[in-house]
Amino acid sequence: MEEAVQKSRRSLNAKDEAEPPESPPHVTNLQELLGASASVAEFKEASPENVADLSQILYYPSSQAVVTEEKLGSSGRVRFLEEEGIYVPTLPNVRWKMRSKMERRLVTDNPANNKWFQEDGELKSCEEEMLDNPVRPNFDEENITIGTIFKDCNQDIESFIPSSDTMILLELQLNSLHFTQHPLFTNEHSLAQRLTETFYCYQKKLAARSFERMSKRLTALRHAYELLRSKKDEEMQEKIKRYELEIKDLRTTTLLEGAAERSVLSAVLAVWQEMQDLRERQGFVGCPTKLTVNQGTVSDGRRKREEKIWKETLKQIVRELRREKTEEENEESEGPDLVEKAAKLLKESLKPPGEPEMTLLLTQDLEISSDARSLKAQNRLQNHLQRQKICLKVLYNNSEVCQTMPYVLDSQTFSFEMGIMLPLSAVHWPQNFSIQILEQSAIKRTILSEVSLPLPEKGCTREMAQVEKVFFGSETHSGYVLCKTGWGSDAEGNLHQPSGRFWETSCTVSTRKVPKSSEELQVWIDRSRIDPNNPANSEIISKAKEHALDDSSADPLTSDLNFCTEAEFREGDARLKILELREQGHPGFCNMKMVPINARELPEGLLKELKERNWQQSRQSNFIEEEADDSLANHRAWALNSIREIKEKIQRQGRLSSRRKTMRELVTEDLVPDIGTLGLTLMAWFQPSRPLRPMRKPRPHVALPGTTALSTTLIINVVSALQVPTRKDLDLEPSSAGAFFESSPTNATFNTVAVRPFVEVSFKGATARTRAAEGANPTWNSELQIPIQEEVFDHDLISIRLFDEIVVDVLDDERLRDIDVHTRHEKAWLGAINIPFSAVQRTSKIDGTFPLNMQQLLLGYEQEEQSRQFGPLLGPLDSPRGSSCTFLNFFVTLQPPMVATEPETTERLECLESSALESHLENWNSQVTALFSDRKVPTLVATSNGKTVCVTRLFRPINPPELKESHGRSSAELASRFVSLIPRTSSSVCLSAEEILKLCYGDIMSNAILLTCLLQSLNMDAWLLVGWGFTRGAAYFVLTKNKESPNEMLIWDICTGQNFKLDDPFCPATLAWAVVNHENIWANIQRESAPRRMRFDLSRASDWLAAFAPASIVAVPGPEAALQPETVQFTRTPEDSCKELVARLESSLKDNFMTWRTNLRTRWNRHCCSVLRKVLPILENSGHSKKEAMRELQPLIAAHKMIGFPLHLTYADDKEVIRTLFSTQLHSLRDAEIEFGIAVAAFPYVNNAVSLWVFIAALSHRR
Repeated sequence: MEEAVQKSRRSLNAKDEAEPPESPPHVTNLQELLGASASVAEFKEASPENVADLSQILYYPSSQAVVTEEKLGSSGRVRFLEEEGIYVPTLPNVRWKMRSKMERRLVTDNPANNKWFQEDGELKSCEEEMLDNPVRPNFDEENITIGTIFKDCNQDIESFIPSSDTMILLELQLNSLHFTQHPLFTNEHSLAQRLTETFYCYQKKLAARSFERMSKRLTALRHAYELLRSKKDEEMQEKIKRYELEIKDLRTTTLLEGAAERSVLSAVLAVWQEMQDLRERQGFVGCPTKLTVNQGTVSDGRRKREEKIWKETLKQIVRELRREKTEEENEESEGPDLVEKAAKLLKESLKPPGEPEMTLLLTQDLEISSDARSLKAQNRLQNHLQRQKICLKVLYNNSEVCQTMPYVLDSQTFSFEMGIMLPLSAVHWPQNFSIQILEQSAIKRTILSEVSLPLPEKGCTREMAQVEKVFFGSETHSGYVLCKTGWGSDAEGNLHQPSGRFWETSCTVSTRKVPKSSEELQVWIDRSRIDPNNPANSEIISKAKEHALDDSSADPLTSDLNFCTEAEFREGDARLKILELREQGHPGFCNMKMVPINARELPEGLLKELKERNWQQSRQSNFIEEEADDSLANHRAWALNSIREIKEKIQRQGRLSSRRKTMRELVTEDLVPDIGTLGLTLMAWFQPSRPLRPMRKPRPHVALPGTTALSTTLIINVVSALQVPTRKDLDLEPSSAGAFFESSPTNATFNTVAVRPFVEVSFKGATARTRAAEGANPTWNSELQIPIQEEVFDHDLISIRLFDEIVVDVLDDERLRDIDVHTRHEKAWLGAINIPFSAVQRTSKIDGTFPLNMQQLLLGYEQEEQSRQFGPLLGPLDSPRGSSCTFLNFFVTLQPPMVATEPETTERLECLESSALESHLENWNSQVTALFSDRKVPTLVATSNGKTVCVTRLFRPINPPELKESHGRSSAELASRFVSLIPRTSSSVCLSAEEILKLCYGDIMSNAILLTCLLQSLNMDAWLLVGWGFTRGAAYFVLTKNKESPNEMLIWDICTGQNFKLDDPFCPATLAWAVVNHENIWANIQRESAPRRMRFDLSRASDWLAAFAPASIVAVPGPEAALQPETVQFTRTPEDSCKELVARLESSLKDNFMTWRTNLRTRWNRHCCSVLRKVLPILENSGHSKKEAMRELQPLIAAHKMIGFPLHLTYADDKEVIRTLFSTQLHSLRDAEIEFGIAVAAFPYVNNAVSLWVFIAALSHRR
């Protein structure tokens, strides 16, 4: 048997070309070789000699390479797929001897079967190994004949733990995390991020120095071109033309690069200016981003050099442009155009001569505001961030290895510092190394983003690595993580990193983050040099092709026609924006019938109010939640926004209802003729023809809603004034210059004048004034004209203010009096009256004598005692109210008259009443309109649910709040004062009492109904009075009659809280059209509509037309159908909110006051401010009595000359208070030694109603 085995072995080895015998291999699987009956135990009992004899029966293949023909067979054809362009994967790295032995064995076992080989003769193998590192040790070539050691099987766990020599150490250092986009970003943070990105783009432009390098290259090219032209060789003509084309292309590129640099600089400055404006509007600084702009000085020599270079460059460009023109064109005619074109190109790309160079520096060291308003906003933002903590999770080969602790973002920078180092030890090579950014709240954890971390280069440690920005992003969050990675080393300094085979494979490609944009993706593909034929990269290649298809259009010429994006086109065309808003049914543009065809014909500022409103709404969405907080300013903004949304909702419902046509509107039906219609038709044939006197039909007026009458002029004729306050603090001795109410001996003319009043009228930013008259009863007879150049609305006010002109002597040296101007004119506010533009527009004129809105405490002035007779005005002046008022006689009109726009109608809204009641009210309203077309009586009003109801359902007695009585004020007066402190806005929606008290906001009709309901519960008969006031326009008042004294009737003004008798000439209700309560609606059908000449006996059918007569078929809705609640809950206004309001307003008013005094120093007298704060509670509690207030001010008046007054306001927002203070023009005093004092007080009522007082005074020391 042994001889047969040896013979077989010699025959097999004969094919190995007489290769010398090699050492026998080591045995690995003896049980398979010896058979199933044998066992390892039996083999262990065998002797070593027997084991050596077994190796003689084993086949040992040769390690010599196998020829390709032996692998593929005689009929096989060698084919190299890689040369044909077919992808060939990278095969695992196997030692050539082991590969040769396997090929030799496969060829020897079955020579005819070539299924184990590819077409190029290589072994078929998998592209990737199952494990990245070999399980068996990798022996060297010289130790291949090592023997096998047999050991008993044991449960030694330590043998399975890999040694430290084969492990990988990877160190990760996390420095910080920064957010560039976050849902809690405020407008200031968003602008700060835009500024940072634009600034880095500007720095990148400066570092590239592309414009400078292109300019030098262009200069060199021009010099070479001039040298070629100087040779005048015919062979050089082709080269000269090529140089001209290169100069043209390079010049265009250079100018575009220069324009790009200047545009980036302009963008940085524009964003910084926008950020400064935002901080000025909000009143505090919320993030530390700061841009420092340094401008260098330009010397005369440098300016001359720049001008010389500018002129030479301009001439050079003009010559090149003229050369580029065709020879057929006339060079002289094109000269000026070429110069203008070249100058325009230079201005866009080069710095003009004399312009200083700017150096920009972006820092994060700006001091954050520490006032109450800023701290509250920061605390609120920090509370939101406290509930949304951020943590990081580190993943190695898609398995979590560690996790950081939760961090809280900084409310100023939206970042946090970590500064941690995470060492990782692993056996397997890294296939995927990433981190997850998680948002952790009290309820759940959300993965914001996952980003791959870059693996370090070969031999790179953590100390050698550079800090990298790893960007992450999602739909709502984006930012970057500052980190660095490196391979770790042991205590002996040995670096533990993957072996060389790891760096030869392309597995590191997957650890890189694939960019999303097309440009970055293409750059990443070029840098990575990935194989496009590799199936593993098919997803990346297909994504790159999709980006390329999206960027390039199907038609290559279409890209040249894309001048701008669709968003830029929509934002840039104001006319298209207006058409879209009108199509969408926007409340401000839905009624516009005619839109100019050219954008330049649109009125200026048409979209300005819309942009400001959108900005305010976006700002409110950041700070105002669904329910307003304790801040009064936020509560007012939330209430105003709620009313605006209700109004827009009703307008949308009205437009939808108007689209539903009735059968009568869609189908025109002719009546069936009868005897009467036939007789009228026959009579018309026999009527005489009168061509000289045709029948004319009245043509209705065409309203122009929302348009600007550019040819209309507002004319105000100021006639005279009565009882103007006079100065009571005059110096008749000589005094130094500078103090108000002082004059010199030579200027004694002004010294004896008690007052020099003049009238100033302002409307829509335009101002006109009269001359200064003298005395307490001046006469001007001046006509003032203000052209209307902007869009006007009904809520615009015409402000008429009365000032005292103060002549101040400013001369220091009497010897210069004849040659120098030695007087300065200043003005002091005495009173004002505001007239709505709608009142002038609807009545075409306002003429009469009206009392001014004055303050009872006017420091520095006193009311002169009546010493003359004023004819028919003697009665009003003798009355208690008229003795303390100043009267102004004026006439206001529009030339030419403007057609008033029709008010918004709600007839098409769905009605909650029955069809019979609705038809009855429409017919009754038609009767009233037929009798008196100018008397508008509300019957069906819109409510907040978008439906109309009968106005009588809005009345029900409601108990007033419990208010503190002060100095004899009755409960009715306190209720009227409370309603007057609720802000009002123009709206066609009638709110209920509960809605008004919740919002603390309403309109004039809703507030009047609320006051009527409150007075009805105080043993008084109360009605809603619908009428007109010359200084109010269409207005609503409250008419009351005391049940104890029925003959005494009062009219209550909801704007001021005062009450007037019917015969009071100062009553703001000039005309009365109707009265309404829960019982009925009475329309005034008397010829007289003035309250003092009317009869208020509602039972007289000849004077009052009732909507629901006793014999009427339709009855008035009962009390059970009332929409008002039976009881209303009144809540207490927090004291902290009032304190915060006072602190914020006082700081804001001081800042604005100092801003208005341009180039003047403003000094605040602290003692005066403290005294004024003591006076304001006295004015609030004592009504209009000023004795106690003057007692407090007496020490201050004894030492100073003072001008000042308190302002009592209804708080709506901060802007209205600032605008009222600015209208007094007290900041215009220019005395160098003058001091100012200001005090603000807010007295809380119920449901966030506040009585706001502002006391402003100017004072100077007596000499």
